[in-house]
Amino acid sequence: MPKAFASPSHSSASYSEPGPLDVSSVSLAGEPTQSVRVFDTCDTIRRKIRAMLRRDGITQAGFLRAIASTYADGRKIQNKQLNDFLAKKGPLAGNRSCIFYASYVFFEKLRIRDGKEKDRHRVEMERQWGPDGVDTVHDCSYSYSRGEGGWVDEFGGIQDGLYERERR
Repeated sequence: MPKAFASPSHSSASYSEPGPLDVSSVSLAGEPTQSVRVFDTCDTIRRKIRAMLRRDGITQAGFLRAIASTYADGRKIQNKQLNDFLAKKGPLAGNRSCIFYASYVFFEKLRIRDGKEKDRHRVEMERQWGPDGVDTVHDCSYSYSRGEGGWVDEFGGIQDGLYERERR
């Protein structure tokens, strides 16, 4: 006579805590059409990515799969794209990168999932960039000739020497 096997004491469908990269329970306005408004700088996103990749149990491949899942079209994101984005410097350097957009969406969903408030930088970004947020379609790099005195501030806004002199 065959031996009867006991069923496991808990089913595989039981509830478990979401993994650190699981943000599937959160949806953002504009996500299905890849038009989520972005209110972080590229430098801020690079800092968040580096911090995430330093966490125990988080691999670069796992992170790339997690941010790729923010796109509805099932696209894959390559290591080279991540490395190219991380190598840039400046508040708007890389604003058109799929890494920038997907990482912003991922970190915003993570913030909402974890019940965290918007930080001061985020609130200031909303104030400076208005309701449309950072442009993720057009290249936002700027160049000045020597002596023009312009610069891009920490929020990606254009400042010039004239404005600074008038403000004082």
